Amino acid sequence: MKEVNAIGYTRVSTEEQAKEGISLEVQKDKIEKYAELHNLELIKNIVDKGESGKDLDRSGINEILSLIKDQKINHIIVYKMDRLTRNVFDLLYLIRKVFEPGKIQFHSISEKIDTETAMGKFFLTIMGGFAEMERDVISERTKAVLRHKISKLEYVGSPALGYLASPEGNKFLTIDQREQDTVKRIFYLKRYRKMSMGK
Repeated sequence: MKEVNAIGYTRVSTEEQAKEGISLEVQKDKIEKYAELHNLELIKNIVDKGESGKDLDRSGINEILSLIKDQKINHIIVYKMDRLTRNVFDLLYLIRKVFEPGKIQFHSISEKIDTETAMGKFFLTIMGGFAEMERDVISERTKAVLRHKISKLEYVGSPALGYLASPEGNKFLTIDQREQDTVKRIFYLKRYRKMSMGK
């Protein structure tokens, strides 16, 4: 007999992640098969689409917390641990302050983690640290690239209205002649509005 108390949680933050094999559909399919294998009836799959895992400020997480508070679930299943959070401190907060007091068992399919066991809890802490380190490394690389561009006086970000990246693709800006009339019109209207308000 199956336990009617398990939910799945799926998340993607970018289109690139979906292309790397962890789309919402893939996660949902893995979770359903895991629940079937472990005799858990999946009552709901909670989805956070286009959400980052750097913090817990997500509608899906809020829904999970509400279900736990109402004592409607005892199992949470994710395809991969970083789908829940990439921050080790948030992870430990959920485990120690939310899941354990609420008698919630956490299952991460890829890492083969089940917090019902002491070993499962230990590995969860270790994997959480690796997830946060990975995020920090990516952040450091991004900052290094930006610093390099700035040191070469290259433009960082998308060109503003009225400008184009140079044909060479090195992010030096050139004037977009096609948009000049639009830009001039905007400045004219802004100036006219200020003059009108000053009367």
